[in-house]
Parts: sequence; C-alpha cells; structure tokens
Amino acid sequence: PFDTLLNAEKYNNGSIDGAWISLDKFNTYETFLAECKRVHADEVEPEFMIQDHELPEGLGCGDWLTREEFEDIITAMREEEEENAEEEETEKNFERENALEVFS
Repeated sequence: PFDTLLNAEKYNNGSIDGAWISLDKFNTYETFLAECKRVHADEVEPEFMIQDHELPEGLGCGDWLTREEFEDIITAMREEEEENAEEEETEKNFERENALEVFS
C-alpha cells in the first residue's frame, strides 16, 4: 500500500508537496514516524496528513494513521503476502504434478 504523505498546513494553503510512501517498508510505527519527519525535515512543526491511500480490503484511516491503524494495516499486509505466497506455491506444485503426468 502506498500513501501520499502531506503537511496539513501546506495543503490547506494550496500546496500538494509531499511524498508517496509504502507502508510495507516499515516494521514499526516509530520508523514510519521517523520517515514522515524526514520527508518534512524542512518544517518546524509539520502536521502530517495522508491524502490518498491503497489499503488492504476492509481497512481504512482518516487523515492520519494512529498506531493501532498502522499495526492493523501492517498485520493485514503480512497476512495477505503469506496467502499470496501459499497460493503461488500451490500453483507451482499443481503445474509440476501436471508436467509429471504428461511425461509419465
């Protein structure tokens, strides 16, 4: 999932300067906040906001992510990745079995 990270004050004054960030690259809420601060390092007291996002099905957030929302999203993303990996492995096994049947 990607989110557009903006500064609320700048946004309210017409600026859409920000950054696209991918939540799946952060292991903790603290590392996520550190990246937000890095993106807006030129600002004294940035008020972060998320303008656009792609989140796992059934999850959402307001203008900002709470720790709980962040952790729910990360958990859902990891579960989704595991499910996708399992599905890929099942497909590969099925293809191997079919290939063996063709050659036997």
